[in-house]
Amino acid sequence: AAHAIQLGAAPGSSRGAQSSAPASTDVSKVPISLDVLSDIQRTIAGQQAVVFSKSGDTASLECKSIFDSLQQQYTAVELDQRADGEAMEAALLLLTHRPMPNVFVGGQFLGGNAEMVEAAATGLLSELLEETVAPPRGCVVPTGRRSPTTK
Repeated sequence: AAHAIQLGAAPGSSRGAQSSAPASTDVSKVPISLDVLSDIQRTIAGQQAVVFSKSGDTASLECKSIFDSLQQQYTAVELDQRADGEAMEAALLLLTHRPMPNVFVGGQFLGGNAEMVEAAATGLLSELLEETVAPPRGCVVPTGRRSPTTK
């Protein structure tokens, strides 16, 4: 049984979740918006484990199967099923300098498929997952109190 939370189509997109980007697109030439970068950052920060992948890609499937074999919940962001998938892939390429899949654990970039396989084989992945505590929900809001010396 899969333990993935799958993030399909981007909210508010006009294209359906099943649309896919052409395979021949050079994502290094796709413009990157701050909205896409923010969406990536929020996804990584809000989840214990995230796999940015393409649904039919063998390396992506292998990364997700490693999490499945550990019975570890993770978030799978299927770029080929998102209207903004090309832009996300371009942003991730800029950030990580790695093609898909991109795996993040505890908000940190672990790597691609080769690094994921190695981390699982050496026990590093299990250690990282044990160290990673679920991120807190909400935010800290200043109370506006003044220090005793401030008037």
